[in-house]
Amino acid sequence: MKVLHIISSLETGGAQKLLSELLPELKILDVDVELVVFRKTGSRFEKQIENAGIPLHSLGIESNYSPAILTRLRPYMKSADIVHAHLFPVLYETVLANIGIGKPIIYTEHSTSNNRRTKPYFRPIEKWMYGRLAKVIAISRQTKDALDHWLDYCDGDSEKVVVVNNGISLVPVEAPSRALPEKTVLMVSRFTEAKDHATVLRAMKHIATPGVTLAFAGTGATMDSCRRLALELGIQNQVLFLGDRDDAQALMAQASIGVQSSHWEGFGLTAVEFMAAGTPVVASDVEGLRQVVEGAGIVFPQGDYVALARTIDLLFTDSELYSSCVYGGKSRAGEYSIKNTARTYSELYERILK
Repeated sequence: MKVLHIISSLETGGAQKLLSELLPELKILDVDVELVVFRKTGSRFEKQIENAGIPLHSLGIESNYSPAILTRLRPYMKSADIVHAHLFPVLYETVLANIGIGKPIIYTEHSTSNNRRTKPYFRPIEKWMYGRLAKVIAISRQTKDALDHWLDYCDGDSEKVVVVNNGISLVPVEAPSRALPEKTVLMVSRFTEAKDHATVLRAMKHIATPGVTLAFAGTGATMDSCRRLALELGIQNQVLFLGDRDDAQALMAQASIGVQSSHWEGFGLTAVEFMAAGTPVVASDVEGLRQVVEGAGIVFPQGDYVALARTIDLLFTDSELYSSCVYGGKSRAGEYSIKNTARTYSELYERILK
């Protein structure tokens, strides 16, 4: 059984992180996996894939919307038994490239929301695209519910969408070579519209605990505006912009508190990583994050920077609450092993080929 995964690139992101850990586990389960990207970025995720002995093919195309993608994808798809696509616009391009080939396509839905769902004229297009798929994997129940609602799926139609929770590697990581300052609040995330870094920056103005440092690991389109906001708030000396880090998981273990602040989220993989590292997590009370964090960490109303600041102060001053979040987080993280995720994917592939 040969399964070809397709994604635009392996730059820093939740879907990319999932693939970097999922594909090696699938290989262990004797699934013949290969990965096609539109372009290489030299990321740590590419190195993980290649170090695991998994073929990584680049189409050598910079634009995610180049018409050349369709013709360059087809030879790789023809040699696969199953094609597994990730993210937009890869979904559309894979479906269109499959015309005349007829391979079963699986698509992983990584988010509860996207800009296409704010435009009604996209609905018939999306219904046609999703209608060409053999299966859709939603990374959480909330992701499935949102997709079912968007596509007007119900009863039998909804069975096309199955829930497979994301997983992470639970293997301990080494400490980073460069230590974070004491009392560091860390957010690890790309700077995109979905992420709400601004609320974390504004919370810094209201934190009463002395000596707190805020650190961001990641890059992206909204990073410059966040730098400007830090200057406007006068907190630039309390904020570290670390950029992309190869040792992000180790930094999570060293941070005092982990924050996952989002406008919307499909699952909250980074929150699970913080919990696995033994770091208390504070997360926005939004679908996808709430179900992962609530009861094991602390959720705050999305965008409420005063509530976020109070929660951070409480964790720094209440040792019992802090210890409770550490213990509860580690227990919750144990439910999300990448080995379980890979096993479920493998079983799904086998059912599709029967």
